[in-house]
Amino acid sequence: MAYNFHNWFRRMCLLKKVRNQTMETIRGQLIKIAGKVTRSARYITCKLCSSCL
Repeated sequence: MAYNFHNWFRRMCLLKKVRNQTMETIRGQLIKIAGKVTRSARYITCKLCSSCL
């Protein structure tokens, strides 16, 4: 099931130049992004670094 989800995700959701990359590379680029979650009285925001795509 994970293999099928991976193939669907690559074909439908990613750009053509990224489709040929391995899942490790895709996961590293999409998930491992440094950020900070801040909480105020009403909102929860996620602050990402300025170099983040």
